[in-house]
Amino acid sequence: MRKQLLIVFVGLLLSPSASGQSPQVRPVVHVQADLSEHWFLPVWSVTNVRGKLPDNTNLFAGLGYRQGAWWVEVMVQRQWGTSRNEWMPDIRVQARPSSKLSVFGEWAYPISQKAHYNMVIVDYHISSRWGVGVETENLHRPGRDLLGAGPRISFPVFRVSQSSLNFAVGYQVRPREKDVVRFYLVFNHRMELKR
Repeated sequence: MRKQLLIVFVGLLLSPSASGQSPQVRPVVHVQADLSEHWFLPVWSVTNVRGKLPDNTNLFAGLGYRQGAWWVEVMVQRQWGTSRNEWMPDIRVQARPSSKLSVFGEWAYPISQKAHYNMVIVDYHISSRWGVGVETENLHRPGRDLLGAGPRISFPVFRVSQSSLNFAVGYQVRPREKDVVRFYLVFNHRMELKR
């Protein structure tokens, strides 16, 4: 069953509707610096390499809270590389309701626009090496919302102590834009600040 799911997903990525797309690459670095058992300082760097569209880089910093199998981060984001180089508040949440299920959500609010951005990723780990899931990424704004949703696959590249590197591929169907094929490379690191 796992191999069939992988074959179907790769077939979708290579289908005629996807082959005309410029793939996007999103390298991500995420560091959590522990202040105490529950509180930490989160820092993110997210770059969007978007082929025919302008690339952009986003830096985030703020305060996070962790409890058991979930965390929440409230941050300030700065984006460079688009026509609007702007600041925005950003909230990120991740939870693991079970050992196989992972849920991630993000909400951002551009200060210079009457708009808000959200992204939700749900991954189900079918083995220790593979996850399948869905992702949705949306920009809500006056007039015309930009909406996207579709399947994704993911797998860990490595995990060493408090560091991990994960790879994922997502295909988003976008009714008002060209569909998006995106490759994610996500580095996570957790550290303890000296007290």
